[in-house]
Amino acid sequence: MRNTAPIWIFACYVLLSIFSIGLLYHRQIINHYKPAPFDFFSNGKVKRGNIFFTDRFGKYPTAATSVFVGKRLIVDSQKIIDTQETFSLLKNIVSDIDEEDFIKKTKKKKDPYIVVENDLTDEEIEKFRKLKDVYYTSGIHLEKIEKRKYPFRHRASHILGFIGYDEKTKSYNGRYGLESYYQSELESSRGSESIGIVTSIESNVQNFLEGKLQAIKDEWDAKLVGGIVINPRTGDIISSAVVPTFDPNVFNKEKDVSVYRNPIVENVYEFGSIFKPITVAIGIDSNSVEVGDTYDDKGFIFSNGRKISNFDGEGRGPGTNIQTILSDSLNTGIAFLIEKTGNKIFADYLDAFAPQDPTGIDLPREKGGLVSNLKNSRTIEYITAGYGQGIAITPISMIRILSALANDGVAITPKIVTHQKKNDVFFEVVDKNKRERGKRIFEKATTDEVTKMLVNIYDEALYSGRFKNQNYQIAVKTGTALMVDPKTKRYSEDKVLHSFFGYFPASDPEFLVLLFGVGIDRKYFASNSLTRPFSEISDYLITYYDLLPDR
Repeated sequence: MRNTAPIWIFACYVLLSIFSIGLLYHRQIINHYKPAPFDFFSNGKVKRGNIFFTDRFGKYPTAATSVFVGKRLIVDSQKIIDTQETFSLLKNIVSDIDEEDFIKKTKKKKDPYIVVENDLTDEEIEKFRKLKDVYYTSGIHLEKIEKRKYPFRHRASHILGFIGYDEKTKSYNGRYGLESYYQSELESSRGSESIGIVTSIESNVQNFLEGKLQAIKDEWDAKLVGGIVINPRTGDIISSAVVPTFDPNVFNKEKDVSVYRNPIVENVYEFGSIFKPITVAIGIDSNSVEVGDTYDDKGFIFSNGRKISNFDGEGRGPGTNIQTILSDSLNTGIAFLIEKTGNKIFADYLDAFAPQDPTGIDLPREKGGLVSNLKNSRTIEYITAGYGQGIAITPISMIRILSALANDGVAITPKIVTHQKKNDVFFEVVDKNKRERGKRIFEKATTDEVTKMLVNIYDEALYSGRFKNQNYQIAVKTGTALMVDPKTKRYSEDKVLHSFFGYFPASDPEFLVLLFGVGIDRKYFASNSLTRPFSEISDYLITYYDLLPDR
């Protein structure tokens, strides 16, 4: 017997078809010329891409992320047909909006983004939901309020920067740091794809460095203290910090907005005697001097009518060698080396580093150095430059130059972001800058000789070898430099700049550390303020990364 479907099922099918056709006709024909309905969360973008730290265990802690913390009511004046009707609808959602102010704003037909209410209550959101199901009108929508969060608060704030509202673009854009430099990448999310950037900043090392810098500032009453840890072969910045610092979560609470500046790339300093090893390397590499050369140190010399003295005014006598020049930080020794090398050769070597130009690091607002003194014909200018005075460069430029001693003589380009992260896939970042990577400045034989001398400083000369590491060779140099008083435009009579750099393991360096303190009492030397912090930082890195001994 043939089966037949019950008649009621067939009837339901017919009615459902008629209803569907009717609904489609109503929406596409009858309402074809009516404006689109309320656009709920219409911005259509995924949240701003994250910024990640890294750590030696292969994890990527989140340094900056976006969260949705509420909703705002937006009007697009270009799409409003009846201003009065639109106001009446909005009044049902937000009772306290001002009619006169609303009409005035919406008369500007070119403004697609008028904020009616910046943070809706749950009740107001529910009213919106109900109205959007009843009325067909355009130009009104809700937008998610996105807030940028920095889970580690102060950590690496000068590297990260923050975001702020731009009245011109009616959007939130990066201000300072990576938020600014990688603005287009962080905002270039498509569909559901989340794009982020991965930095070489090691979260735990960053935390340790910042703690040490704060301790230096507190103990020595410095105006500012900074530090950088770099891989001298790759140029990857492992850590970079300055104190005082700020919390980017509440950046607007800072009374002095100059704290947002990153002195690592924006300020120039005369770094003093940490420059002397570079002068030695130039002399040796150019075959102008040999490691065994000596001179008669009388404690002072005259050049172009100016007296140049050693820091203590004392002479070391005949037979003073290059190791002593570095170990005792002798200005007269640098004068001896410049005389042997010649002004032009010295200037040409420095010019190969292009200290007058930005390094090309991926941070905004980077400044070039002030090195015009090397265009002067007077020998005194080259001598003072040879011991780190009279020319001023940024800390990032200084560490770039010093890295050539630690990587067999090559000028690298420092960088912070190593990869882009799209969802869970990592892509290497295309280098934005045009600076040449891997440009050779010194021969390996030259840097090997200079490294031996710098290791000798840590093992024997500095505090008579008190900080010598029995298992690792560590190459170091200190610097105490005069600094210009911004008020008088002359060298300060009571404040100096302290600097200290070192790299290790010296036989095959993995890290180079630069520390500097600005505005420290002139009666102290960098060896007093920075030796112990450097020793503690180097011990931490050796232990944390479990470096192999090289002794």
